Amino acid sequence: IQWMLRADQYVQRVQFHANPDGTLSEQIDRFSGYMSSAQNLTWNYAAVLTTFWARTEFQNKLNTLKNKN
Repeated sequence: IQWMLRADQYVQRVQFHANPDGTLSEQIDRFSGYMSSAQNLTWNYAAVLTTFWARTEFQNKLNTLKNKN
């Protein structure tokens, strides 16, 4: 579960640095913390959605295991 907490920290970092309207750019500038480079790349959003899906699936399986015990 420790690694899941670490993964959540990465998601929180992306949320923190996302543009005010929620859009994402290709990179986070290491000096300013602002989004930089190409904007609204499909793979950025796909990565975020895949991350949320995987976390939900893992949490559901974990809950199922807890409920069996």
